[in-house]
Amino acid sequence: MLLGLAAAIKGPPLIFAAYLIWRCRWSAAAVMLIVAVGVGFIPDLIGSPPDGGTWLQYSWTRIVVPSQQLTMPAGTWFSAVIYNQSLNAAMQRWFGATVEPRTLKLATYSIMLLMLAVSLAASMRGQGIGPRSPMDAPLPSQTALELAATMLLALIFSPMTGLAHYGVLILPAFCLARLALIGNRRWALATVLAVLAIALAAGKDLVGSTAYTAAMWAGAPFIGLVILWLGCIVATACGQGLAVLPSLSRSLLPWWPRRQPG
Repeated sequence: MLLGLAAAIKGPPLIFAAYLIWRCRWSAAAVMLIVAVGVGFIPDLIGSPPDGGTWLQYSWTRIVVPSQQLTMPAGTWFSAVIYNQSLNAAMQRWFGATVEPRTLKLATYSIMLLMLAVSLAASMRGQGIGPRSPMDAPLPSQTALELAATMLLALIFSPMTGLAHYGVLILPAFCLARLALIGNRRWALATVLAVLAIALAAGKDLVGSTAYTAAMWAGAPFIGLVILWLGCIVATACGQGLAVLPSLSRSLLPWWPRRQPG
């Protein structure tokens, strides 16, 4: 229900419905979608859009669909592209001056599909791996790592991701920090330190407006998202956390061989 509420407020968390379906949590996925759509109709109890219909329909047809058309530049939204730290906006800043919009949009969507495929492959490879010793007990579970990666994909794939949305990164950051400090995974420590450096570079009061503007235009916060996603993917694929929670142990590919601890 909470995931559905999040999706009603900002659409990209709908990706969690796909994750729940992947883990064969049919009831949870259904409840999430019902809440997401149901909450979207609450504004209609107060008033109607200027052109009639529902506000959900208005948002979809007047905002979402036009911005995602292949003829529109990647990262098009109701904010300056420099403040948009999603994949769409990063591609527009990096290649928009030399690549025509349709080609750039198709390339962006292809990257999204590739990242999604890599995430699913990591989940399949790492599922069923348990702790190797009692000392591993404080480590995050595979489920926590999968949810962290899904949360990162929601921000990366979103039409618009601003710094105000980065608060949810506490889950992937804490998972990798725990692997670094308790699990003694040096690669996880390097990941956390790299993201910390990027976060400091995006601090306007710390580095000044010139360096801040340069970091935002270069997509430094977006690169931080990708680094965190890669860290979660590596941890998931290598079975660095505890076993998948029992309630999420199944997946759409139940025949996939499960690796044993050790």
